[in-house]
Amino acid sequence: MSRLRLSYLFVLLALVLGGIILMPHGSRVALSAADSYLFLPALHYAKPYTGIYGLVAEDGDPASGISLELRFYNGSAWSTKATAVTNSDGFFTFMGMPALGTNQLYYVLYRNTDNPNRLYVWGTRALESYKAGAAVPIGNFDVANIELLTPDPGATVGLPATFTWERRSATSTDNYEFNLYDFEDGDPYFYTVPPLGYVGSYVLGGLPPGFGAGVPYAWDMWVYGDEDLESFGISYWVYAVAFANNGLSLTPVERHKSVHVPDDIEALLRK
Repeated sequence: MSRLRLSYLFVLLALVLGGIILMPHGSRVALSAADSYLFLPALHYAKPYTGIYGLVAEDGDPASGISLELRFYNGSAWSTKATAVTNSDGFFTFMGMPALGTNQLYYVLYRNTDNPNRLYVWGTRALESYKAGAAVPIGNFDVANIELLTPDPGATVGLPATFTWERRSATSTDNYEFNLYDFEDGDPYFYTVPPLGYVGSYVLGGLPPGFGAGVPYAWDMWVYGDEDLESFGISYWVYAVAFANNGLSLTPVERHKSVHVPDDIEALLRK
């Protein structure tokens, strides 16, 4: 409300805001396969914010008709508390949500199973506290996909190997993370720590511990949208790759807790 001019307030309160759900990635060849603040026109800020809200864009433009879920953690399990759809300005809000209790969380989830031009998933930061009726920005994000470029899906490559992807031009604050893993069970799993920044390539000098030559693995890209790495998305495609030699050894890194499990998305996202 602090962004609204007082003279607009009573008029805008009379307006009705437009209304506001993962499966594995799509596949190519053998496999199936964040909060940055976006610049959007000032008209977005001339509306009264209510509930848990934010803006969604695609390639920098407001994205309408985007289905979202408000995910709720009750202290022991996750569930979908409410759903919403972005309006013509890309705005969404979850109104009338109950307050959060001890050890409870809210976050907003976008997931996509049929549009290769968009990310597979995006998860916003999690709210650890919320008062009923409060207006809280959960974060703005862009759903444009990260296109994987090389190696080609299903390729066998030597080491060192260079992996490339197309940076999202409308979101130069993106912070990319390269992931390499066993697609079936996520073991082994390697990812770059810290993330790589706004870059379009990564050189894998050698296989991390647990990986072997001649074995097909999956690789994809994560993108973070804030400095605290609390909001992030995952590329729509995951590519298969195998290595012709062991190369050099790498220092062990932390692993993800899980691969993409539709019934337990938080095991993947809230690592």
